Parts: sequence; structure tokens; C-alpha cells
Amino acid sequence: MRTIKIIFVAAMFLVITSCTFLKYDQLFIVQQGDTADVPFQEKKNGRVTVVYNASTVDFVVSARGLQAGKGYNISVADANGKGVMFGPKENVVIRLGTIEDETIFKSNGKGNLFVSMINPVRIAEAREMVLQIKAADGTEIIKSRPFRLEN
Repeated sequence: MRTIKIIFVAAMFLVITSCTFLKYDQLFIVQQGDTADVPFQEKKNGRVTVVYNASTVDFVVSARGLQAGKGYNISVADANGKGVMFGPKENVVIRLGTIEDETIFKSNGKGNLFVSMINPVRIAEAREMVLQIKAADGTEIIKSRPFRLEN
């Protein structure tokens, strides 16, 4: 009886950890005319909402727990680093935080940043992409789970 309990507990552990790893590496598919909430990796606070229309894709970033007043760059890129950086201020909507020097975003006093930018679909079409938030010195702070746009 004890052996059965040990085997059962071990099997449950494997199932739980395997499911966690599968979910962690999950590729989010965003269909045209739809939206997807893509969480950040490593249990960071926030997400990126991807809104995919016929000709544009809107990336809405909600990040919490950043260092208040520190500068960050936000970008959407593929595995080769090809993509687009958020900015300048004419191209973004900032609901929480501020922008300086065209592409440096600063979180508010509570460490929150809420910003969105609409881009042409061609920047992300048919490629696996991630959203990255990096410190002004280039250190990666937050990375989303991977996503891809599909027609």
C-alpha cells in the first residue's frame, strides 16, 4: 500500500511539473480579428494584450512591479532581434507612466507602466515574436511568452 502511495505521489508530481513546463513554453496564436492576453515569462506582473486587425496589430502593455522612475525600452522582436521599438511619443498611447527621449518609458511612482502602440501587421506576420522590456542599459527585465499572428 505504501509503494502505491509513493508511486501515485511521484506520478502526480511529474504531471504537475510537466504541465507547468508545457504551459510556460506555450506559443500563443492570435487569429486575425481577435485578441490574446499573453502573459510575461517567469511570473512577472503584467501582460501584453495583442489586438490583431486586418492591417494593424495593437500591442497593449501592462507591467507592474518595475522600479519607480527608472527608464525602460519596450520592443517586439523575433528570435533574430528583428522587430520594432515602441516610440516616439506620437506613436504611443501612455495611460500610466511617461516617455522621455522618444523611446525611454518611465513607470509611475508605484512602478506601473501601461502603454500601447499600433503597428502595421507586416512587422510580426508569420513569425514567432516576444515583447521585451529592457532597462535603458539594455538589461532584459521582462519578456513575454512567445506569440504569432495567423490569418
